[in-house]
Amino acid sequence: MSRTIAWTRALAPLALLVACTGATGGADPGVAPDVVATDPGQDATPDTASDLPSDTVPGAPGTCAYADPVTQADACKAYGTGWAPATARADCEAALPGPAGTWSATQACPASDVLGTCSLTDGQGRACTVVLSGADAFRCNLVRTACLVGAAGTFEPGPVCQGLGDPTAAWGAVPFVQPYRMCIDAKAGEPAGLTDGHVCTWTLISACTEPGRRFDDQAYCPDVITQRPYAPATATPTAANDPRLSDAAYMAEVAWAGSQVEACGCACCHTKRLAPNGPANWHIDATGIWTDGIRDSGLALMLNKADSRALGAFPSEQNNGFDRTQLGLPTSDVPRMKKFLQAEWDRRGLTDAYGVSVPAFGGPLVEQLSFTPDACTGGEGVAADGSIYWGGGDARYLYILSAGSKGPVVPPNLDRPEGTLWRIDAPNVSEPFQSAVYGVVSGDQRQVIPASGAPPALVSGTQYYIYALVDVGLPSARCLFTAP
Repeated sequence: MSRTIAWTRALAPLALLVACTGATGGADPGVAPDVVATDPGQDATPDTASDLPSDTVPGAPGTCAYADPVTQADACKAYGTGWAPATARADCEAALPGPAGTWSATQACPASDVLGTCSLTDGQGRACTVVLSGADAFRCNLVRTACLVGAAGTFEPGPVCQGLGDPTAAWGAVPFVQPYRMCIDAKAGEPAGLTDGHVCTWTLISACTEPGRRFDDQAYCPDVITQRPYAPATATPTAANDPRLSDAAYMAEVAWAGSQVEACGCACCHTKRLAPNGPANWHIDATGIWTDGIRDSGLALMLNKADSRALGAFPSEQNNGFDRTQLGLPTSDVPRMKKFLQAEWDRRGLTDAYGVSVPAFGGPLVEQLSFTPDACTGGEGVAADGSIYWGGGDARYLYILSAGSKGPVVPPNLDRPEGTLWRIDAPNVSEPFQSAVYGVVSGDQRQVIPASGAPPALVSGTQYYIYALVDVGLPSARCLFTAP
């Protein structure tokens, strides 16, 4: 396997986790063998005191510098309590995935351009702090999740990531966290993951981890809650004498359907133990039969009788086999879930006519999905010098599209419409921008489309579509302009 491919499979959370294992040689059993790089020129034998440099500070374990394989951040591990210089050096040179680290007896970890630090303690009580450095604020959410979820560590944001929102903040208080994919080991005691032994999960409201696993074991719910309005609501309880409670086969289906929800981002708002202020109406850990808490309109959404396309969906092959295109509720077994939900629909005496009458789900996203732009009237567009005007004010997303293109809505499948010529974003941890020049990336801006290189030059006299958003779902300008 090439180094490039190996690095895409070597995992940031694993790099953090392995960093404090204290292994003194060989591959970590939790990492695929072709991920772990070895250096045949290194002596993996634990050092004796006489092998250590003369400038080693007595009792100081030292630090280890290495390249984090996935986040592409420079990583430095500061060994702490429980480590001796000899074991620290052996751990650094032999235990990390990817290239071996470089141990130093006296070099401190960097204090500038720090994304964050992850404090860890291994099973032997040995402590270390991993410092991840870099200037790309778009990696902040991944780095935090890698520490908290992947390595069960304690995360502190560095200067670059100081804008990370409070994980318990209400929806709307923190900008939309763009989806990121994290691959980590399965929870202890569970089978190995299906992606080279690892479990890979997108952090997005419409995403799911592998069937039979819990979403919050593999992803980070506070980031998911930034992506959809959330408010607690009381669910209708199941009557204690409901005969369905005694139907073992039926209750087994209730449990299975609940496990499907628990594997997906839906669980972040519809599980009592995860929802920060209480579950949003129905919740799968309700006493009795959790589907009793679903409103009729919600059941229409789940059965796809009401339109929920504006909420976005992954292709099942990118979402651990879960599909949200045939039903509104993601599932890895569409026929089984449809049969279960249809039985509840029929039990309530609901009709298809009612389902069609339910308004499309997505609030303002529905309007954006079908929006047709008119000509700009306030001078919006791209000027002859390339400067872009969208009416003033903040923007976190800016698009220049061909005329006739659909406007952007939400990830993963509606935020990159065909015809997009140029798109720039600002990370959710940074301030939005107030100015931009076509084809030029400055400050914390990141060019998303095209993936690399310059966008096509605008043709004088040709009409184009400008679309600026304060945040996902919140457009501030969207109209047609003619290039000068």
